[in-house]
Amino acid sequence: MDFHQEEDYGLYALTILAQYHNIAVNPEELKHKFDIEGKGLDLTAWLLAAKSLELKAKQVKKSIDRLAFIALPALVWREDGKHFILTKIDNEAKKYLIFDLEMHNPRILEQTEFESLYQGKLILIASRASMIGKLAKFDFTWFIPAVIKYRKIFVETLIVSIFLQIFGIVDKIESNFPMI
Repeated sequence: MDFHQEEDYGLYALTILAQYHNIAVNPEELKHKFDIEGKGLDLTAWLLAAKSLELKAKQVKKSIDRLAFIALPALVWREDGKHFILTKIDNEAKKYLIFDLEMHNPRILEQTEFESLYQGKLILIASRASMIGKLAKFDFTWFIPAVIKYRKIFVETLIVSIFLQIFGIVDKIESNFPMI
């Protein structure tokens, strides 16, 4: 699909973000399925298309000073259809690395230029597979629900264990140093 002719930056962005999350995408199929009017993907169609690719997408409104706290990359949604992908923020230098969907290449924007392009709407994207991978990590947190469920028995066992340890230490000391 030639995105230059189509100028469907939403579909182009979805393709790039899906590839970023290692998801194979057929843009023609997405266009056929979700671009019913042939005018490009609107916000609702974009979110549905992302969901069909098993991406978790959520529209949020954030001020520029809160952008440092979001997970990147994120799609910056513009009402004129000239969306772009925000990939990195340098807070100290006040610079923003974006992927310009219109020019098909990355650009670094100064704070003022970014402020003129940014309209406050973002779409945050996460892969369901990556989220499951994070949840599947085996560590101490797996045991927390069981400890909470059986905390009364756990505490009683710890108390008995402490008394047995103290008794064992006292007995050992007493046998090494008998009272005269």
